[in-house]
Amino acid sequence: MATRSVPESPNSESLGALLIREADILAREKCLSPQVLFECLEQSFQKVMADIYGSSHDIRVTIHRSSGVINVARYMHVVDHVHNALQEVSVTESDGVPVGDYIIDELPLPAFNRVTIQNLKTALVKNIQEVERNLQYNEFKDRVGHIVSGVVKQVENGNFIMDIGRAESIILRNDMIPRENYRVGDRIKAYIYAVKREARGPQIFMSRTHPGFLIKLFAKEVPEIYDGLIEIKAAARDPGSRAKVAIISRDEQRSFDAIGACVGVRGNRVNAVSQELQGEKIDIIPWSPELPVFVINALTPAEAIKVIVVKDNHMKVVVPDHQQSIAIGRRGQNVKLAHQLTGCTIEIVTESVESQQRTQFRQETTALFMDKLDVDELMAHFLVSEGFETIEDLAQSSMDELTAMPGMTPDVATELKERAIEAVEEKEKTMAADFIRSGGDSAIVKIGFPVQALSCLLSHKVVSLKNLADLSLDELLDIIKPKSTMLEQEQWGELILRARSL
Repeated sequence: MATRSVPESPNSESLGALLIREADILAREKCLSPQVLFECLEQSFQKVMADIYGSSHDIRVTIHRSSGVINVARYMHVVDHVHNALQEVSVTESDGVPVGDYIIDELPLPAFNRVTIQNLKTALVKNIQEVERNLQYNEFKDRVGHIVSGVVKQVENGNFIMDIGRAESIILRNDMIPRENYRVGDRIKAYIYAVKREARGPQIFMSRTHPGFLIKLFAKEVPEIYDGLIEIKAAARDPGSRAKVAIISRDEQRSFDAIGACVGVRGNRVNAVSQELQGEKIDIIPWSPELPVFVINALTPAEAIKVIVVKDNHMKVVVPDHQQSIAIGRRGQNVKLAHQLTGCTIEIVTESVESQQRTQFRQETTALFMDKLDVDELMAHFLVSEGFETIEDLAQSSMDELTAMPGMTPDVATELKERAIEAVEEKEKTMAADFIRSGGDSAIVKIGFPVQALSCLLSHKVVSLKNLADLSLDELLDIIKPKSTMLEQEQWGELILRARSL
């Protein structure tokens, strides 16, 4: 790197001394480190010098940290072939400076007039604002998930602008607990749930209705949660009305009442949280890795008789007739909170209704077996009582499973299985014929597409091989969602590839 100097500007020393004094004062006012402030000054001077000497040049400014002396220089990059004559110089004209290095021409610091000073001031203010915004963003992005106390600075259309120290935040109307009324100057606790970087500065979003607010309040009130002896696994809220919190004890050395620890003596701990949430009633329930058990716990205070797993994340909960209103809750509040807490779709069924449904299902299934398998009523009842709900269940059963049933001989088991397989094949032929009759392409059936899912294709107007080939795997899985568990994802993808190859 070669430097070609020029006589120093006569006003650089006096300006440097003044710069040191003013930089120190400004750094204190803005709560910035001197290093950061000097970088802002260098960027500001660099912009002004580029305007004076030409923005097409590579103009760089450095300020000596001790003396405040300002150095202005033009950098020329040494290259083999010049593409930009204002920023590059050929190696043949570089006086021995190697390719990739720079030739530095020092430039005089021009005299500052009123316009130059104003431009410098504008650039400096803009740079400092950008630094402050970055500092605010970096500070608060790490505080997402924490409770912060702030003062109401302004109220706009029900939204609260909060002063939280070095920044402002916003609590949207929907993030306030219903019936809460605050005025300018009031202090509010809220939960930071998002920080977004924007041109005018970081946007900090706070909430008093977020489940995380409830969890953090409990962590402050219950030392066992803070110490890790108790873990809050999930929380659900109907803000200002009711909430449910699922907890689990992590103390493997000794057993203690985790729920009692959260409630506190005479309810002092849970009441302290409830008061902060405007009297929100809080149910504390034990979490369980067994989803059906967790669902039963989540429906507290209702008492469940049993849980029927309809499919993944869909539970049918049977309750006594007199418990139905308790299980559902006022305006469906209890079952809604249980759904939010567990992530399951919960269907509440009374004991009498479930009994009627079970009886009707047994009658329909018995009639189906009698019709399709050509067996008498006694045998049909026997198959239903052994847990067979569809003909497909029987067709897919192994001979060991069938012969293990009481009184079942190998000959009878073989005959039943053969009849079931014939019935299933006949049903699949009917489904395929219905698909083709409705305008579907027979080629889709020929590539091995499950006939049980053909109706899904029809409902989404995927009737030709080309329609199928144009789908992505995600699109196909979305279309055949009710039947998606019939095959693995890779197998559905293979069907798309087969369609594309034809």
